[in-house]
Amino acid sequence: MDFTSKLSLYDILTQLISGFLILALFIPESTSLQENWIFVIIFSYLIGIIYHRFLEYIRRVIACILEDKKGIRKLKTIFIRNANEAIKKAKEKIYRTEYDAINEEEIKEEYIRTYYSIMNKPCYTNISTLEAQEAFLRNITLILLAYIVVFCCECSYCECSCCNCCCNHDYSIGVEYILYLKKYISNCCCFCFGVVLFLFSILFARYHTQMKVYKAVWEAGKY
Repeated sequence: MDFTSKLSLYDILTQLISGFLILALFIPESTSLQENWIFVIIFSYLIGIIYHRFLEYIRRVIACILEDKKGIRKLKTIFIRNANEAIKKAKEKIYRTEYDAINEEEIKEEYIRTYYSIMNKPCYTNISTLEAQEAFLRNITLILLAYIVVFCCECSYCECSCCNCCCNHDYSIGVEYILYLKKYISNCCCFCFGVVLFLFSILFARYHTQMKVYKAVWEAGKY
């Protein structure tokens, strides 16, 4: 049985790719991926699952912290999957009706019922794709931060002794790729600034992708 053929788009985006990007920071450059591809896939998938569950736990902790806070609605939507305010806002746009804030919990329960009622319908395919995209954007953020740290360690502009110390090891596949990028990047600071903007773009894309999921569920329930 082909193991990879059983992986869904959600598995590939959230577990396999994320796990491989993490594993690439530790696989020695001399390792032949073609000869050890099955082990790379297995360990990438395992690492991806662990990483994904860890992020879910962190999100629950953040959700508990933000749940009673006011004035940070969009931040809640970024960290909390089923944020009451965002679900209500999406329903208002689809049904073109305003709802009171006191009804947010009832609207959330209605949303969850609607979500599970359409799982076996053709329209759910589009929703699951959007959910996979949102989960991928969520998982990739911390991984990109890790690659930025490694890049700064290897960058000739960074003279931090602790960075030089931690980077005195045999290069991994991930580090080797970063060194390849350095050949075409003359200014480390400009690169890091660009990546920070890119990370904010990911958060922006995550927010709107999650809102599209909410709207798609409400649309499916309405029509």
